[in-house]
Amino acid sequence: MHLRLQLVAVFLVLFSFTNAQTRLSGKIVNAKNEPVPGVSVKIAGTQQGTASDIEGRYSLMLSAGKKYTIEFSAVGYLGKSVS
Repeated sequence: MHLRLQLVAVFLVLFSFTNAQTRLSGKIVNAKNEPVPGVSVKIAGTQQGTASDIEGRYSLMLSAGKKYTIEFSAVGYLGKSVS
């Protein structure tokens, strides 16, 4: 029984390392410091993305330890990429 619990614990630790993710979140505002809702926030080269909410907030889950380029776009604004 004790050995089985150790194996389960080792498996859970390995699983947590292989699936380690981190949250990227922020708030999008315009030049007047007003929130901008509906901004498309996308990870470049993927289909993964989200849109900012009514208060300009967004959140994405990313794999830890990797580098990303995030693309922001909205109607009436110039798009921007951030690495």
